[in-house]
Amino acid sequence: MMGVVGMNEGFNIRPIETHNMGDVKRFVQLPFRLYRDCPQWVPPLAESAMDELNAEKHPFYEFGDAQFLLAERWGNTVGRIGVFENSRYNDYNGTEEAWFGFFECKADFDYAHALLDEACNWAKDRGLEKLVGPKGMIGVENSGILVEGFERSMPMGLPYNHRYYDALLREYGFAKQNDCLSAYVSCYHEVPSQVFEMEERVKARGRFRIQHFTSKKEMRKWIPDVARVYEGAFGDQPGYYPMSEGEINAFGEQLIAISNPRYMKLVLDDD
Repeated sequence: MMGVVGMNEGFNIRPIETHNMGDVKRFVQLPFRLYRDCPQWVPPLAESAMDELNAEKHPFYEFGDAQFLLAERWGNTVGRIGVFENSRYNDYNGTEEAWFGFFECKADFDYAHALLDEACNWAKDRGLEKLVGPKGMIGVENSGILVEGFERSMPMGLPYNHRYYDALLREYGFAKQNDCLSAYVSCYHEVPSQVFEMEERVKARGRFRIQHFTSKKEMRKWIPDVARVYEGAFGDQPGYYPMSEGEINAFGEQLIAISNPRYMKLVLDDD
């Protein structure tokens, strides 16, 4: 049963009411406080963050269910977590998993453990066998926790967290499922001449061409085609499942929202 957890006086965990704007704001605003002095943390778009909790707006709820929890001490928010059942993923992969995400917590094992206990209870109540995370609500976005590279800001779709999160999760009993690597390329490095030579050879074949964009409206027309490429590239990766049309459109809109059309290019194969 969800509700007050009597770990010690003044502490409780409670599910938020997603139709209560005060609750939603407390949930969304916690990381803004936790990373207030961290220049590497990149805040999410506020509207997008709030939409993820809105069953009437977010495509996840077409096939999934979720619960969002706050940990509070003397009325102050000290942690949060979301736990969800992605039926589309489970049906495709033949699994009985619950996912957790939106995990943010002060550096206190008791707070973290209480949140994770409630997430596990939610999963057990639904007959699910495993709790996996952190995960995002669409595809593989925001999956995992950062364990190296804290000196860099994370690009869109990748997580950023405090160093102690790894210890909080391992102390609870979580173990690494797989590694996810990202890389940085300096904008100021010199491109090797061989790259330009290869470009000319490819152009000469006449098979490939570049699609340029001048507006976001143009870009939206290509969302289904880009989704097919995405599924072909990531179909054998851990955590994959075929996204719904609603998820594809939502993911595309997230990218378009922060994109400058002049800098977005597609390589097209005329065959």
